Amino acid sequence: MRDNELVFEFHGWVTLRDRATQEDLPVVADETVNHVKRLVKDVRKAATFVGGAAEVRAVNGEWHVIIHGLRNHRQGWVVDLYRSIAAEAPGSYGLLHVHDDEAEDDDRWVCWTMLRGRVDESTEQRLTPHFGRVEDDPYQEL
Repeated sequence: MRDNELVFEFHGWVTLRDRATQEDLPVVADETVNHVKRLVKDVRKAATFVGGAAEVRAVNGEWHVIIHGLRNHRQGWVVDLYRSIAAEAPGSYGLLHVHDDEAEDDDRWVCWTMLRGRVDESTEQRLTPHFGRVEDDPYQEL
C-alpha cells in the first residue's frame, strides 16, 4: 500500500431492466425506476463529494444509472448500491470498475459485473497491475 497515494476510484454504469427478456414493453416499470432513483438519491451526497456523480437518466428511451468518483478512502456504498439495484431490477446489467488502495491487493482493479440479479467480482486484467500498467510505479528503481 502506498500511504501517500491512497485512492478509491470507481466508474460504473447499469442498464435498468426488470427482466432479462425484452418481449414486454416497457423493459423497466416506473415503480422500479422510482425505487432505483431513491436508492441513488440516498448516496448522491457521498458520490458528488469532490466531483463524483450518481445519477439515473433516460437515454434513448431506456433508463441507466451512472456512478463515478475518486475519493481518498474506501466507499462501501458503491458496491452496496450495485447489489441493491440488482436485487430491485434483476434483468439489469452493467459493469463497475474499482481501484481501492485500501484493499489487501491494492495494485488490482476489480470489475463488478451485474447480470441477471447477481453482482460478481473479478480482476480487471486490462488495468491490473495498476502500477506498471496504468501508472509508473513511483517506488520502482530506475
